[in-house]
Amino acid sequence: MKYLKILVLCPWMMMVSCATVSHLNLGSKVQTQNSSDKILIPSGALVPEKKVSIKNIKYSLGISNNEVIYVSTSDKAFQIDDSRIGNIIGMKVMNAKLIPGWGYYVKLENDWYAGINFKEKITANSKIEWFFKYKFNESTNVFK
Repeated sequence: MKYLKILVLCPWMMMVSCATVSHLNLGSKVQTQNSSDKILIPSGALVPEKKVSIKNIKYSLGISNNEVIYVSTSDKAFQIDDSRIGNIIGMKVMNAKLIPGWGYYVKLENDWYAGINFKEKITANSKIEWFFKYKFNESTNVFK
């Protein structure tokens, strides 16, 4: 019975442990499984989604051509720039930008952004709902 547990758990552990911190870097190469899961990214595209857990924090990766193009988390354990899910955006509201139909966002540190719901006008009391990484197309200024 002991060996049966090992045989059953080993493949599962290999799938879960494949996610590393490097997967959180835009441009990282990842293998995707044939999945119908999609995620809406700031450009308005629906791309294949891969869910990973790294250091007990859950992330969603947006994948294109086996490359990470979007990373997001709404895990309450995640923290960046002294910001957490549910914190008010405060004075950072002055730098907020809107992507219609997707959300408001504010640039933080280390290539991360804070996402705020677009359904209500953003104020200093608006709460952070998710964090994400994405390379905005600066050359066309589509979302500025």
